[in-house]
Amino acid sequence: MDRHQLFLEKVTRLFFMCGAKSLTMDDIARKFSMSKKTLYQYYKTKEDIINEVLNYLLDRILEKLNAEMQKGGTAVSLLVYSTDNMSDFIIEHRNVFVMQMIKYYPELLREHQLKIFERVVVFLEANIRQGREEGHYRENFDEDVYVRLFMQLFFSVDDSPLFENAADSTVLCGNIIDFYLNSILTEKGREILKELKEK
Repeated sequence: MDRHQLFLEKVTRLFFMCGAKSLTMDDIARKFSMSKKTLYQYYKTKEDIINEVLNYLLDRILEKLNAEMQKGGTAVSLLVYSTDNMSDFIIEHRNVFVMQMIKYYPELLREHQLKIFERVVVFLEANIRQGREEGHYRENFDEDVYVRLFMQLFFSVDDSPLFENAADSTVLCGNIIDFYLNSILTEKGREILKELKEK
């Protein structure tokens, strides 16, 4: 792990502990035993660091999704087995970082969500093509609309009052994936899903 990646990993943990708004440039400089002047040579604003942290988190999720795709398997199994990775889009227990992003940096969060969509849509569209070729997904649905609805479910969880007491992000993610799959599966696909659930 290079120094820059190590910095991102550590500063990500700091943001998750302290919050997007509460953690200051002074705090970051102090934690890394550097002067604020040195920190500003690399980042003009705290928002620049937040943006890089968000990109770092997204890259990690996409690496895991791509690794899952490389393993092969049916389109249905790819989605079911990627539950743990997709659950990273939902921050468990509404941690202070996400809550402060929603309150104090809504535009930055919105830009990040659009970036997530642009990159994850490639995975989801490939999954739909594969599922249709296998006969596991229906042909008669608009993939663009369904993919957008699927991603919207993930994005809406963090600031919805309906999920304030959701205890486990992985379980919630599994429910979202099941909801999505059951809207696009053929009967053959439902059999595959049932078999996967029984394993």
